[in-house]
Amino acid sequence: MSSEYEARQYEEVSRPGGITLLVVLGWIQGLLALGSGVFLILDRNSAELQERAEMSSDQLVSTGVAAVVFGGAVLILASMLGRGNTVVRWLFGLLVLVNVGVGIWGLFGLHGEQQLSAALSVVFGLLILYLLFGPERTDRWFDQH
Repeated sequence: MSSEYEARQYEEVSRPGGITLLVVLGWIQGLLALGSGVFLILDRNSAELQERAEMSSDQLVSTGVAAVVFGGAVLILASMLGRGNTVVRWLFGLLVLVNVGVGIWGLFGLHGEQQLSAALSVVFGLLILYLLFGPERTDRWFDQH
């Protein structure tokens, strides 16, 4: 029985379809972050947004720029994820986790299209985290690269 386990453990694992899905979801996540940042920058003078987010116009611009930079980093890491680098896997997972946290804040602190973008970020982020760290086959694939 243990020899069968060892054989499966060292067996070459082809890239799981979930990894390709992760790359695509990562791109979507990055684009959503970019979109959220652009919306915050464009709507920075909205009195309703400033009141609801409890931020000044300058703070909204800073937050928007940070979201754009964050989205760009997610896009870069998502592109690199398909190569099987474990460091990229953990960095990508960390960025997605931060984005989920920001998305949860956005659900309560923003309004309109920003809330929708935040909700989509949370949903996609949780799905990405599951696919990135949940399946055993994904672990084996990253371990062999």
